[in-house]
Amino acid sequence: MLLYKLGNSAPMDLSWLAEELGYDAPMALCGCRCAGDSFGCCEYNVTVFDERHGCDEARIGDAAVLVRHDSVERPAYGTFAHMSQMRVIRDDSWSIGPKISAFAKKQDALFKHAAKISLVRAKLLLPAARAMLDGDAQEAPFWTKCAAFKLADAVSYYNMAEPGGAHMMSRLRALPNSAPNGVLSVVYDCLGAERATPSLLDRMRKSAIGFLEMTGTGRIALEIIDAKARHLESQSLLTDSYYYICRAVCAELYLQRCVSGIPDSQLYALKVALDPDNNTQHALASIDSLERAVTEFMPHVGWSAQ
Repeated sequence: MLLYKLGNSAPMDLSWLAEELGYDAPMALCGCRCAGDSFGCCEYNVTVFDERHGCDEARIGDAAVLVRHDSVERPAYGTFAHMSQMRVIRDDSWSIGPKISAFAKKQDALFKHAAKISLVRAKLLLPAARAMLDGDAQEAPFWTKCAAFKLADAVSYYNMAEPGGAHMMSRLRALPNSAPNGVLSVVYDCLGAERATPSLLDRMRKSAIGFLEMTGTGRIALEIIDAKARHLESQSLLTDSYYYICRAVCAELYLQRCVSGIPDSQLYALKVALDPDNNTQHALASIDSLERAVTEFMPHVGWSAQ
């Protein structure tokens, strides 16, 4: 079948996708296929508003499709800012189109609120990372990186851009107003992406897929992560691949909420996939820098430091 290539000049006729998936409920497209900056290996991210929760995955021809089931009134995935940039695929009852249009008109407030939520999450993770570091816990560097990614998400939302995995670094580079007081420099320093080499990325990618498989990530989703990381490496975008691999792992780690007691098998995979800096002084300096950056950023999203 003909698969439409989405972009600025391509039509957004996705009736084929609705027909192939076969859900009766309203559906909308989100992610990079909606934004128009996708790679050939990128998936179609579809949300089905059937008041259920959970995920499905499928292949339609050469296209990979990841489906999330959700509620338009109380979304479990993403934010209302996320929903404001969706494209309707099917809405026979005209139940989600008006809501998405209404969200789009409130983008400024919705993205500012999403930035605040990401900052709150970063702020809550850092004391836990510090406490684990004081107790010599091996997990401390993992949560420091999770906090760094939450701070990066806040920067993205602050600049009216939806955070995105494989495209995140290129989008952050293109931001006209990256963040107050060099917040992104703090994020990059804490992540250590400058250490990326082809051999390191190969180990990280394989371990990331191993960890994600252990946490229940589906086969097609794993294939997508592998393909996108390899694509970035093939374009000599080593720091982008490093960022993408670590962000995919940290996103799942955050969802699992396993702040302590990570199984040994997963712990070993994380030690390779996240490439942690095991120097205690460096780790403490990263936590200090992130805490200062969060505090300095807070007033810009209407969050008082008091």
